[in-house]
Amino acid sequence: MRRFKMGRRPARGRRILLVLFVLAAVTAVFAEARLPAVKAELQQAALSAWGQEQIAKTVEAQLPESTASESGSLVSLDTYELSTLKTALTAALQSALTGKATAWVPVGNLTGVALFNGRGFKVPVSFSVDGVVSVDFESTLVSAGINRTKYAVTMTVAAELYSTSVSFPDAVAVESTYPVYESVLEGEVPRYAAGLVSAG
Repeated sequence: MRRFKMGRRPARGRRILLVLFVLAAVTAVFAEARLPAVKAELQQAALSAWGQEQIAKTVEAQLPESTASESGSLVSLDTYELSTLKTALTAALQSALTGKATAWVPVGNLTGVALFNGRGFKVPVSFSVDGVVSVDFESTLVSAGINRTKYAVTMTVAAELYSTSVSFPDAVAVESTYPVYESVLEGEVPRYAAGLVSAG
């Protein structure tokens, strides 16, 4: 007669339940310990993403197209125009980067593992934010051959974003650089005026 051993299955089941309980307890303790850090990381990622988006939208709406003559000489981008643009853009960015914001951050960004960045479902984060903005222009002249000069103007937008949340007192720095004008100029090289190149 074949005998069946019935006592092992309940014991094995209890061991599995015990292991699952221990894992659940360890996970709960880890999650509780990580909660403040995760919240700060979430807000930092959300502030950075939201700031980049607001800057990009505002710059796209404010930045005009510069014109040049048929010969390639610069005719419209001068010191006064850049100064006016800087004033208007700074005011627009200051307004765009202040107020109530909501951002969605992939949960993979919170693991600290680069492989998981951008992965997983997105978590909504709402917060109040204040921003401090600076706008700067830089021009360069580089030889592009005989009697030819490559002229370029770039604009750098730097912002510091502050959340009003007491759990996240640190500022988040955001910086973006945009091309304003680029052309190969023929003939005489434009002269510098107030640190910026203007038509001569």
